[in-house]
Amino acid sequence: MGEVQCPTCDWAFEVAEAPEWRPRKCPSCGERLLVRGTEVQLVPAPAPPSPLSQADDRELTFVEHTIPAGNPAALWSYYLGLFAVIPCLGIALSLLALDQGKKGLDFANQHPEKLGKMHSIVGIFFGVFWLATYVVILVLMCVSR
Repeated sequence: MGEVQCPTCDWAFEVAEAPEWRPRKCPSCGERLLVRGTEVQLVPAPAPPSPLSQADDRELTFVEHTIPAGNPAALWSYYLGLFAVIPCLGIALSLLALDQGKKGLDFANQHPEKLGKMHSIVGIFFGVFWLATYVVILVLMCVSR
């Protein structure tokens, strides 16, 4: 038997000597200690979980799964591709949809935990579709004169 002293409250108490570290609690203050022979160490407090790790562990809601807020380029591509139907703005919106779709697709491939791959694909599809449609319309207009 050996006597050790708690580093927090300086309370001295008896422990059985052991060659390896053993967990103990101070009888006075309740501090968690590691004791080996007559050596004493405080047990380090566990780090609090970060809010990001808690968010990653939970299941996504329907809205979070449907709207990929973690991949804004994919969202931009999707909406730009849909609004490319607007005449006069269609060609510019189509080109922007293609650009943002490429960025969103690259981001989704680099970060598989983030959503948005499908939004990027839809944005690229509509960007190509409306760009081709407007080019055909412009060519037909020029040829028909």
